[in-house]
This record gives sequence, C-alpha cells and structure tokens, in this order.
Amino acid sequence: MSNIPRYFINKIKNEKPHKWMQVNQTLLMSTHPYVLYQLPDGTEVYGNSEKHLVIEPNDKSWSVNFFNPQTKEFEYLTSEEKDWVFCSSDLKRDCRYEFTEVEYTSTNGYIKFDIAQWLHKYVSKTLSLDEDFYFYGVVKLGNKEFELQRYFEDYASVEGRKQLYLVFKRENDVYNVTEELKRYFAKKKMPDDVEIVYSKIQKNEMTIEDFELWVRGDQ
Repeated sequence: MSNIPRYFINKIKNEKPHKWMQVNQTLLMSTHPYVLYQLPDGTEVYGNSEKHLVIEPNDKSWSVNFFNPQTKEFEYLTSEEKDWVFCSSDLKRDCRYEFTEVEYTSTNGYIKFDIAQWLHKYVSKTLSLDEDFYFYGVVKLGNKEFELQRYFEDYASVEGRKQLYLVFKRENDVYNVTEELKRYFAKKKMPDDVEIVYSKIQKNEMTIEDFELWVRGDQ
C-alpha cells in the first residue's frame, strides 16, 4: 500500500460519501457506512469498517464496485467531475493561507507554514528564529525573547531545527494560530522596521543609545 500523507487521509475521511481524490498515482475515496465495496484486486470492504478506501494502480482496472442488494451483484461505481475533491497536480489551491504549502511527498507532512516569513510580514522584520524556536517556541528581538509555543502547541509542531516550519494537520488551524499571534503581538510594543531604523542611522537621526534600546525592544 502506498504511503499516503495523513493530511489527505484526514481530508477524505471528512468528505461526503463517494468523493474522490488523487494523490500521485493512488486514488482515495470516502465510503458510505452501509455499502459493501469491491476493490480492483477483488478485496471486499464494508463502509462501516473503513471511512475511506485506498485504491492502488492496477493493470486491469481502477474501478471500484459496490454491491447492489436488488440485483445481488457487484456493479461499477461511477463518478462525475463534481465528485472529485482535487488531485495532486493542483494542490496549492486547497491551501488558502499565505506562506503555506501542502507537503504531500512525505508521510509525516500535512501543511507547512513558514512562520518566519509570516512574522516578518505581519509583526516585525527584526524578529529572528533559531534552534530555541524548535525546542522552546521562542523568537528573538536582540536580547528580548517572545515565547510563542503555547499559541501553537495544540495545533502544530516545528518541523526541524534548521527549517523551522510549523506543520499543521488542518487548514483551519493555520488561521487559529495566526489570529492568536496577531492578538499577542498587538499588545507588545514592537520596534520600528529595519529599513526605517537604517534610514534614521544614515541621517544621524538615531543615537547609539537609541539604537541599543531599539535592538532590545525597549523602544
């Protein structure tokens, strides 16, 4: 059986019965709880036991049959364009948030969220991330630290020490976390943007003492 990323498995489970999805060369289908299905290899699966089907490529057929209680026979389960959720060739349209990417090449991948780029756009370009973000969820501004882990730990995990992406299971969780972070930083007095400070230094409008305060986040 193919290694299907859990992001897709979770998504197809939540779809209405008989919705289809393609991930690379493998098909996924949501089942109806009271229907008996027959896979291309002849395996029979009851909808009450499996919320979704994984249909592997088959030289003879990709068809899924269902048992018709009237005819007492298995019949071909047809599908229309409206029955398809999306396919792996057009994944990004399903992830509506900035700095996100559906990671479907890894069985551990769900939605990758570039938290650094998001912070730089919506909070301050002066914020930096290092290994402390991986271990403690801490972002830094000079010597000042902001602990963010409690705002995302129920929704996401940090992918790695170097990459520092957040990995989400569900799209709505990206929205939940970013909204929480917006509220958190709205209460903080963040320093001016880097370009503005650099301009002030060039024009001799900022003293060394003021610059040190800015780096610490005290101004």
